[in-house]
Amino acid sequence: CEIVLEPVKLTMQVARLRALLLLSPWLVTVSSSTNVLGLIAPIVGGDDGCATLTLPWSFKFFCADYTTIYANANGLIAFGGATTSLVNSYLPSPITVQNPGNLIAVFWDDLSPPANGAYLLTFSDDSRFVIQWTNWGLYQVSLPFGTFQAHLLRNGSIFLYYISLQGDNRAYGARATVGVENVNASFGLTVVYKSAILRPGLVYHLRPNEICQYNLSDAGPNPYILSPPGAPTSPTNLDYNRNQRNFTWVGDVGLKYQFILSNQSTFAISLLNVFTSVPFQTYGGIQDDSTYYWQVYSCNGAACAQSDIAVLPPAPTTTTSTPAPTTSTTATTTTPPPTTTTTTTTTPTTTPPETT
Repeated sequence: CEIVLEPVKLTMQVARLRALLLLSPWLVTVSSSTNVLGLIAPIVGGDDGCATLTLPWSFKFFCADYTTIYANANGLIAFGGATTSLVNSYLPSPITVQNPGNLIAVFWDDLSPPANGAYLLTFSDDSRFVIQWTNWGLYQVSLPFGTFQAHLLRNGSIFLYYISLQGDNRAYGARATVGVENVNASFGLTVVYKSAILRPGLVYHLRPNEICQYNLSDAGPNPYILSPPGAPTSPTNLDYNRNQRNFTWVGDVGLKYQFILSNQSTFAISLLNVFTSVPFQTYGGIQDDSTYYWQVYSCNGAACAQSDIAVLPPAPTTTTSTPAPTTSTTATTTTPPPTTTTTTTTTPTTTPPETT
């Protein structure tokens, strides 16, 4: 069922598809998505481990049927067995330990689930099986960079959703691979390779064709946003008091909060990244002429929930009625007492003693 293509033809085909991709990726409105309860899929094997997932029906991938798949902590879905791969490559590439083949690269990079609130979640219904990397992080980066998904549809289509992304260029794909590759690497479709072109709300649709390969398509359903069981509600009413230099929010009682403050909308650099048990945080380094971005994660024993990003604009400039300096200058100028003093001092013209 697999087609072996000549390397030159394959390269040309991938190039054409990549050119098509750059013209046709599209954004979905996450607010119009469906929020559902997901099931936690435990990852075995630590930072580079895998979760073994059983599908409720057979999924056809490159014309082969599978009922078991392996979701890797590094943003891979493997069909041939568990993999700890963390070194991504262009697709197709020769089969190695790091490139096991027979895979979907959802966001293939050296990733690391943060200690708080990072979950691999799944959901299934009659038409799709959803895998969601929730609040995922990059290796050796303490902040979560985003949430992304793969939807495997019963008809063989694959949808890749990027729900939320934030951070430096790596969070947008600067070192990642997105695409698919068959079992012997005779065919691969690279959608993204080490290029920071991903963005929140982006969707890629990989549709199987009649010759057991995949094409890029441009239509699909809105995502299902998965929440783990027992997840807290997201913090709301984010506010800032300039007089007290105090950030406040509203959250459930008894939670642990992660407060993140940045002067960049992408949160590429964090000015403050702290955990607190109270719904407020003081920071004395705010400059009134700068813009800041901040958000809060509320965490309980089950999961973390992310707030919207709040923007703190520069302080309003005080009314330009500062002609006070002009007034004080005029007042100082009209003090002629020095003239009086000078006149008094000049009266030593009493030098007639010389005449005598």
